[in-house]
Amino acid sequence: MEATINVLIVEDLPTDAELNEREVRQVLPHSRFMRVETREEFLAALESFHPDLILCDYKLPRFDGLTALDLACGRIPETPFIIVTGSINEDTAVECMKAGAWDYVIKEHIRRLQTAVNGCFEKKALRREQKIALEKSRRWERVFEKAHFGLGHADPATNTFIEVNPTFARERGYAPNELVGRSILDVYAADERETMKKRFNDIDNQGHLVFETKHVRKDDSTFPVLMEVTTIKDDDGRPISRIAYALNITQIKQSEHQLRSALAEAQRLREALDRVPSYVYMKDQKSRYIYANKTTLELFGCSAEELINNDDSHFFPPATVEQLKSIDARVFAGEQTAEEVYVNNPANGQRVYWEVKTPIYEEPERKKIPALLGISTDITLQKQTEKSLRESEQQLRLITENMRDMIWLMDMNFRTTWISPSVFRGRGFTLEELASMRLEGHLTQESLNRVLNMAAVQLTSEKLGDPHLEISFSDEFECFRKDGSTLWTETTITLLRDPDGEPTGLLGVARDITYRKKAEEEREKLQAQLLHAQKMESIGRLAGGVAHDYNNMLSVILGYTEMAIDQVNQSDPLHADLMEIYTAGKRSMEITGQLLAFARKQIINPRVIDLNKTMEGMLKMLRRLIGEDIDLEWHPAARVWPVKMDPFQIDQILANLCVNARDAISGVGKMTIETKNIVLDADYCAHHAGFIPGEYVMLAVSDTGCGMDRETLESIFEPFFTTKEVGKGTGLGMATVYGIVKQNNGFVNVYSEPEKGTTFRIYLLRHVGESEDKPTERIAEIIPGRGETILLVEDEPVIITMGKLMLKKLGYQSLAASSPGEAIRLASEHGGEIHLLLTDVVMPKMNGKDLADQLKSRYPHLKVLFMSGYTADAVAHHGILEKGVHFIQKPFSQKELAAKLRAALD
Repeated sequence: MEATINVLIVEDLPTDAELNEREVRQVLPHSRFMRVETREEFLAALESFHPDLILCDYKLPRFDGLTALDLACGRIPETPFIIVTGSINEDTAVECMKAGAWDYVIKEHIRRLQTAVNGCFEKKALRREQKIALEKSRRWERVFEKAHFGLGHADPATNTFIEVNPTFARERGYAPNELVGRSILDVYAADERETMKKRFNDIDNQGHLVFETKHVRKDDSTFPVLMEVTTIKDDDGRPISRIAYALNITQIKQSEHQLRSALAEAQRLREALDRVPSYVYMKDQKSRYIYANKTTLELFGCSAEELINNDDSHFFPPATVEQLKSIDARVFAGEQTAEEVYVNNPANGQRVYWEVKTPIYEEPERKKIPALLGISTDITLQKQTEKSLRESEQQLRLITENMRDMIWLMDMNFRTTWISPSVFRGRGFTLEELASMRLEGHLTQESLNRVLNMAAVQLTSEKLGDPHLEISFSDEFECFRKDGSTLWTETTITLLRDPDGEPTGLLGVARDITYRKKAEEEREKLQAQLLHAQKMESIGRLAGGVAHDYNNMLSVILGYTEMAIDQVNQSDPLHADLMEIYTAGKRSMEITGQLLAFARKQIINPRVIDLNKTMEGMLKMLRRLIGEDIDLEWHPAARVWPVKMDPFQIDQILANLCVNARDAISGVGKMTIETKNIVLDADYCAHHAGFIPGEYVMLAVSDTGCGMDRETLESIFEPFFTTKEVGKGTGLGMATVYGIVKQNNGFVNVYSEPEKGTTFRIYLLRHVGESEDKPTERIAEIIPGRGETILLVEDEPVIITMGKLMLKKLGYQSLAASSPGEAIRLASEHGGEIHLLLTDVVMPKMNGKDLADQLKSRYPHLKVLFMSGYTADAVAHHGILEKGVHFIQKPFSQKELAAKLRAALD
């Protein structure tokens, strides 16, 4: 198997890095790649990635090629470094090569990268060979000087020493220079010198001779040596030098008895081989067994004599025999084999063996292979276990590939080491990208801070040191996707330990809860909108109730004041005082009217109107209202759809919005009023609480005033909320607008920012149907009664008293009751005709509508006039009176009562 080549790419553009990787894989298919961009990442990669090849861009945003080259040369100078750049001139190229670059490639000619990579590895190999040659030369010098055996160089012409190494001299008791120039025979024992004279001729003739002899030391002691002498001759065959290797064999001689011990040891080894569970055997070149240990004999079920000189055909089926002979042939060809062998054994079925076979060479030439050594181990159980493991891994892989949860592993330095395929689907990163990514690259800052705080609490040295403590923590984190977007995950992180309890890493299981988080946010938003709507509804009910009670009191004040005015001469000072009281009462009526408008409980008289025409009739009044410093622009849309509502309510809306805009503008400014037909679809309404799809006419009022912040916008429609100084406003203007729009089934949208002005957009439902022409009602002079009998029903005693006085002054007879039950009793006891029932709408136990229904069932010709401080659904639906119903709004004047009575009676 070819070794994996680690290739480090220093490049800021992923596309260029991919091109580099593609070219390198053409020549180095077994390569692993890492891409870095900065100095820090580069230095970290040198330490952890151990690159075999570096490809570096010349210029990067936060790094450069020459700096990277300098760092690499200082740390791994033998690693090829190639500059890969978009453009480079000759001077720059020379500079790079001088700095240590092995080559450079222009990105425009990226295919030359294959040639450059091959060239670099060939250059690396050449450098290695040169280094080896130099090392060999140096090694010979070291061997000569430091060899533990004697080396001598002699002159064959004079038989004198030219040079000896320290070992040669030391073993004979001399210094090296003492032997230089001396006769070779001086180091031989006296009884060996004559023999050596004859051997010199044999050495020169044969060129090489190995023999055993005795040398003499300087102190005359002798010792045995094994000599190997070689004569070096010139081209003419004349001896010019002798090289002698002298091995002191004193210890060898002394250890001959150890050889006999070794033979005994070999026997013990044989006995030991008989005890090993593996099958150990030897075969000759014909694949016949020449040795087998006891385990092998037991496998075959025979003795050594029965096995020796027999081959596998005596024990295995033909197919198995051919397989085994094929392996044997490769071994006798010089190959060492190690592989799995499947054997069908009749005794115990199919078994799997891990078989290692080694050739045994014939010494000393090692050219012939007379035998092979085989060692086989039964790995059937192991293979079955491996199969089960693979099946388990396959099941685990299928689970992890198909599950939605994202699973990952990290080391204790928070570096990703494994991820499930769901991470690719959920976040888009590859394992390589995640492995080089720091923890802050995974999480948003807020989530990063939380996970670091949790890790600091959970992964303390004290807790990590407890091998039995299980550590796991969970939370919701916001993670980055590869495209820059984020997703929310519910993540559980568990500490992993090895069998000894030592921490090895972290297991993370993350579930995508982005949809749930968005749903929760939407639910919280809708909940806030619901609470706001409920608050506005509650405030509306409160405002309506206050207005009702307030109107009852105003009815008394205005009624008695009006009757008092009629009895005082205009020249009397008291007359002026009474008029002030009456005027104040009327002003208070306007305030209660605004409260009723917000509560959507005022009685209205809707008509089908053209909003443009209604607006044009108001422009002159609005310009006077806002003043000359503010420019009012009117932009009506052509052919706006008709709407059905009380024109007076349009006046109220525009007056309040224009006054609000005027007060927001300091000095000179601009106000714009526009109309437009618009269709609201379901998608738009889904993002605007309270809006309903349909066709609407939009009325927009914009100004260039000071604008409002978010906090102000949230409270703008609440009654009595105002940003004006004390005494400058009631805080009912925007509440009135809100109530009117809601009463007419419309919507209000406000957009404003501080110092950027404000825009109110009011959406009024389009009216579909025929237009209605109703004459404007005018109250004539007081028409006195004709003595008709009026049944007055009111639960407020002061209003009963005042009402009786008014009816008497207007020329009517009256019967007064403080409750519906009393009214029914009076009606039944009264002997004469009752012409009209004047009743309050809202009363305890029974409302005015039910009272009227009961009395009319007895007196079919009875007329009815309802009165109230605010209306109820009993007589009006959303403030619109039912057809044929007569109603008078409290507080009312004597003149208004007279007109309503005559309208009901006549």
